[in-house]
Order: sequence, then structure tokens, then C-alpha cells
Amino acid sequence: MTITNKYFGQTAAEYDAKRRHSRTWAAETAAFEKLVHSAMEQGPIKSVLDIPCGTGRWIPFFQDQNVQYRGVDVSKDMIAVAMTNVGGGDTANIQLIEHDCFQYLPAHRNEFDLTISTRFLNWWHTDTAISIIEALCAASRKFVIIHIRVHENALQVTFRRIVKWPKFVGKYAKAVAGALRKGRLTFKHNVLDIESHPRKTVEDRIKALGWTIQERIVAKRLAYAKVEFWLMRKDEAHRSPPP
Repeated sequence: MTITNKYFGQTAAEYDAKRRHSRTWAAETAAFEKLVHSAMEQGPIKSVLDIPCGTGRWIPFFQDQNVQYRGVDVSKDMIAVAMTNVGGGDTANIQLIEHDCFQYLPAHRNEFDLTISTRFLNWWHTDTAISIIEALCAASRKFVIIHIRVHENALQVTFRRIVKWPKFVGKYAKAVAGALRKGRLTFKHNVLDIESHPRKTVEDRIKALGWTIQERIVAKRLAYAKVEFWLMRKDEAHRSPPP
């Protein structure tokens, strides 16, 4: 299973139901909404890009704020679920697009007041995660909100590998056994595991892009990392005039 086919079918249909009552989900929601309000206090937010939007988790929130919302996701099944999250209010400001995030982002520059990406960066190695952050910044005129898992030092990375090793081996063995049962034995399996990223590396790159991390909220603390939401604002010298 890869990141490109993980969120289809039954997984998409059951995604929210399996998570919405958890403490982690509640902490993420509180952190996200606080950061959006912080951005709105600094000036009007008229347009938002949510990428990947998944099941449209943030649609009701932005509908209440009367913001032009565009959600993009590669999974047609996630988009179908997101359609159901478009409430009975004004739907004119809601747009949902089935598209690959890596192809969509580079084609849109300085187009939105706010770009957001949640539950996504941690599936990628750091170089790729940083490239996604760069594209989110390029697409935004004012603000970016990211959801990211970061570690402080190499000791945390080593500890995480020790802790996660049995889980990784177990998942890999299960994938091989599953292939064998289907009569097509293969040892080429991409067993997804959540990545954490070196805080300083990511922060330095954001600063070099001409952005400031205004606020950080810790949504979850782990022994080997912190899961955080960051509100980033484009420095005045790098801002483009509104269209």
C-alpha cells in the first residue's frame, strides 16, 4: 500500500467515524481553529486552499466564516465524502477538486489568503515535506497553516526507530503473507510509517523563504517528537498586492 492508494474505498468512508471522537482529533480541531482565528484577527481571509482536503473536515468551519474554500485531494472517494460535509448553508463558496497535490500546487502562486495542509506532511521524508511547505507558501499571499511532527535531536530519531522497529517488521511480514495468500508472492512492499522532521531544518527553510512562524500549538506530545500546528505569515517585503 502506498500513500496514493491508502485513502480510497472503505478507508475513505470510515475515516471520520474512526477518529472524530478521539482526544487527538479534538486537540487538532481546537489548535487549527485557534490559529485560523489568529490569522483572521490580522486581516481579512477571503480565500482558502485546503490540500489535501481529505473528507472535508474543515468545510463546515469555513462555511460559517463565509470564506471561499477550495479543497483538493487525489482520492475520488475522499472527495465524495467531503461532498457530504458541505452543509445546508451557502455552498457557492465551496469548491472540491480531484487532483494530485504535487501537480496542483506548483500551478497556483499567490492565489489564496490562506493555504492549509493537515495530516499530510508526516507521510513524507523531510526533503519532500519541505518541498510541499515551499509550494504551500508560494500559493499563499498571506498565511499558511501546517500540521507537522517534529523532533529536536538525533537521540529522538534513534529512540523512535527502536520503538517502531517491531511494528514495522510486523506490518511488512503481514503484507508479504497477504501477497502469498493471493498467489502472487512479492517482497516489494511499501509499509507506510509516519515520519518526523528535524525542527531546526524546517524552521530555517521557512525563514529563508521569507516567512515567519507566528504561533505554534502542540496537539500531541510523544517521547520522540511533538505533533504541532504552525501558523506562518509571509513577511511584508515578500508580499504581493491583492488581485
